[in-house]
Amino acid sequence: MEGIDPAPTDRAGHAFRTDIQALRGFAVAIVVLYHAGLGVPSGYLGVDVFFVVSGFLITRLVADAIDEGRFSLPEFYFRRAKRLLPAAYVTLVAVLIAAPWLLGGTELRDFGRQVEGAVTFRTNYVLMRQTGYFEGGAELKPLLHLWSLAIEEQLYFLLPMVLLLAPRRLWVPGAVGATALSLAVFLMLAGNERTFYRFPTRVWELGLGAVGALWLQRRGNGGAVRTLFPVALIALIALPLLPLRALPFGRAEIAIDIATLVVLLRDHRAASRVGFVRALSRIGDVSYSLYLVHWPILAFYHNAWLGVRGAEPPVTHRVALVALGCAVAVLLHRVVEEPIRRAPVRRRAPFIAAGVVSSVAILLAGMHLAAGTARRAAYAPYRAPARGFAGCRPSLSVNRGPECRNADEPEILLWGDSHAMHLVPGLAASLPTPRFAQATRAGCVAFTALSVPDRHGNRAAAAQCIRFNRSVIAHLQRHPSIRTVVLAGAMAWLDHDTATVVHRRNGRFDVRHLQRGQGHALALDAMRATVKQLRAMGKRVVFVASPPFGPFDVGRCLERMHLGLVTVDSEIDAGCAIRRADYERTRRGALAFLTGVSTHADLDVIRLDAFLCDQARCLTQLGGIPLYVDDNHLNAPGSVVLAREVDLLGQIRRLAR
Repeated sequence: MEGIDPAPTDRAGHAFRTDIQALRGFAVAIVVLYHAGLGVPSGYLGVDVFFVVSGFLITRLVADAIDEGRFSLPEFYFRRAKRLLPAAYVTLVAVLIAAPWLLGGTELRDFGRQVEGAVTFRTNYVLMRQTGYFEGGAELKPLLHLWSLAIEEQLYFLLPMVLLLAPRRLWVPGAVGATALSLAVFLMLAGNERTFYRFPTRVWELGLGAVGALWLQRRGNGGAVRTLFPVALIALIALPLLPLRALPFGRAEIAIDIATLVVLLRDHRAASRVGFVRALSRIGDVSYSLYLVHWPILAFYHNAWLGVRGAEPPVTHRVALVALGCAVAVLLHRVVEEPIRRAPVRRRAPFIAAGVVSSVAILLAGMHLAAGTARRAAYAPYRAPARGFAGCRPSLSVNRGPECRNADEPEILLWGDSHAMHLVPGLAASLPTPRFAQATRAGCVAFTALSVPDRHGNRAAAAQCIRFNRSVIAHLQRHPSIRTVVLAGAMAWLDHDTATVVHRRNGRFDVRHLQRGQGHALALDAMRATVKQLRAMGKRVVFVASPPFGPFDVGRCLERMHLGLVTVDSEIDAGCAIRRADYERTRRGALAFLTGVSTHADLDVIRLDAFLCDQARCLTQLGGIPLYVDDNHLNAPGSVVLAREVDLLGQIRRLAR
């Protein structure tokens, strides 16, 4: 947290650098504005600035102290704890008090585990396990922002010991080698969302700062980068203001990290006379407190906001939330952070004891929240995604293990994406229970030559999907007992104005960028090809369409309604029903595809919306049973009740051909 917490001087006697304090202020400002959606499209790069600053400052502090023979590991850890824990723990306590009143069951369970991670300095790894297709949105996690602080804390544990143990002649080459290796792994794992949270794949950013600090220690000044300074400063300011998501993975981060390093090396003393820099420096003074408090405020609001028709919260609301965060941050800085930082500690034992007791108390509170209350536990099945048979998890080839079927010789195969998975509980509860298996992969419709990148833009996932589906065809050829194939898929990419698809032709994977309407014929051709392959093997085929998509998180709306939690959006219909007009508007691409399937692919479609929707609204509950886990997936109880009400098994047997 050296990158975030302001330390005007250190024991090596380094003078206060206004430019570094301004860097902190700039970084936290763009992060806060980005999180609030206020005109800084790449403000997430502020965290990368923090990492470089952190590596630079902590390395300079430790290396100088070791060189002067006055470094003490216990002293270092004590000073870090005294500096960082009080403000962090006050924030955690406040968030712990508010969480039960504002979070649903799933979010509260995840939050409790995030608290455990915060106390044990491994929030990044806790959050890494909370990523995935069915996991809650990032904007709903009140302690999401602590992943970056955890990485800095992990640096604090490792760096001093490395510098103490390593010979001084190896400091620079070791730092350069570790930085290069980490950067190589970071780029090699492009598209893997867990790369975002891992310490080893972030070491290169901290390492850049460390290399800069060690270089200055040897050279004494950064005059060599004087000519690069203007370009670096322009890049540092401009990059967060540009929409950079479309750039190849890691390029924006590398650019702003190098720009930050140049600014650090330049040590521009004249900056303290520039009014804008001094203003940013004042923000830098409270950067640690502001970073701590701004995100929980935004996350609590996002939990209550349901966003009808996909709308962001009003700008006035977001500005007010940022203003509230700034006010709370100033209060935390003045009442907790600064007084404790400046307070002399004559006896360390009481301070250490207070820290241990506070840590244990917060940890136990987090574990208690993760366990949940009886009322939330009763609702938990309705917020649990229906992934299919227990233990049946996606792989690179067809799910053919015994955990992916209910009989040794299944007669029905359920094939498709997560919208095939959520039909499994309904079929399994049908009477008489059919012998069936599932071949499913999230985001992977049953096409053998066409797919789309995952939600993170990972094109490799599209190629893996095609390979998976080709393995399903091979599996069906070897299993004549399977006489009926039920296809299901969301086809959500057809609803977007543009789409990227991966097409397999002649053994190669080609990437195509489509405008609205161009994917319709391509998808119908792919469906016709799949149906033709299946019927050539003597299989009967039917397609089950998705339930109506909600223009808001229906599952969260239903839970908040049942538990009496605060909801911010007056436009939501009673009972969290989906307006028919909203459904047809948001799904017009997929609905046009369903209309064309029967004629173009000669395939019957089972329409769940025909049962759930009237002319005005689409039901999201049946007999008091909530159907949805999010905006488009059924939960397991909902799958069972809906399959019974629409006679899903009977329709499959009648319409498959």
